[in-house]
Amino acid sequence: MFASPVYPSTWKGDGKSTAAALVMQKAFEGVILTASYPKSQIDIYFQVLQNDGGALVAAVNAASLALVNVGVAMSDFVVACGVGFVDDTFVVDPSSLESASDRPELTLAVLSHSAKIASCQLDSKLPDGESFERALEFATSGANQIFKVLDAQV
Repeated sequence: MFASPVYPSTWKGDGKSTAAALVMQKAFEGVILTASYPKSQIDIYFQVLQNDGGALVAAVNAASLALVNVGVAMSDFVVACGVGFVDDTFVVDPSSLESASDRPELTLAVLSHSAKIASCQLDSKLPDGESFERALEFATSGANQIFKVLDAQV
């Protein structure tokens, strides 16, 4: 309804958008020092122009860099990494083909200095508990490597 006096209802997004928003919220709400900004609101928006896999991971990493760049006080740096499970093999930073809807994928956001988990999202089931531990190790290792690159740019 273009140029209509009646406003359309607010778009709530699809399931993936809602899940991505929740991951972003959980990843950053604990590290941004909100007491430094009384009566303020910090919003993080991201728009995916093209997705060949890893859009959420890229959004978390870009948001961390953006917050550091503008000087938002944070207790730690949030870094994310994704791991897919393709043909009984773990793949770090899976492409869109490797992260098809029926394949397990772990998205992990960690705090770089304290090594605490800020957010962890598992899409689909892994074969067993040992596979989850291995996926977590791969994702943590990948996040540490990403942090080295991001830290060098800051």
